[in-house]
Amino acid sequence: MKKAMNNFWNGIVGLLLLAMLPSCLPEAIEDKPILEDGVSTLVASPTFEWATTKSVEIKLNGLTLPVDISRRLTLKTADGDIFYANSHNIKDDLTLRFSLPNHVSQIKMVYGTLEKTQDIKNQKVVFDYVVEIDNSDIK
Repeated sequence: MKKAMNNFWNGIVGLLLLAMLPSCLPEAIEDKPILEDGVSTLVASPTFEWATTKSVEIKLNGLTLPVDISRRLTLKTADGDIFYANSHNIKDDLTLRFSLPNHVSQIKMVYGTLEKTQDIKNQKVVFDYVVEIDNSDIK
């Protein structure tokens, strides 16, 4: 009985292997090129830019204070992707240049608890530490 069961399972495994054998054979591939004339015939709009990134200059204007204050400075896209993080003294001016994806239109600066968002204009962004005070808390 045991030998009959072994033969049964051996037969099943053999049939499965035979069924899978055709999948190992190479398929015929047509020799037709994807682009018949090549890339040289592609025509793009004159305003189309082939680059997927842009160079953006970020300038941070320091504050004149009698004491040194250093906090973590983080720069990120509006989507929240961090591309710069470092300790920075609030008194120091800082100019950085980054290569960012073309779709990025805003930069968010986080310095300690201060958060500011600026639009990228002419591939430049300028930040400062000045907090605008409004009267929204006064009734």
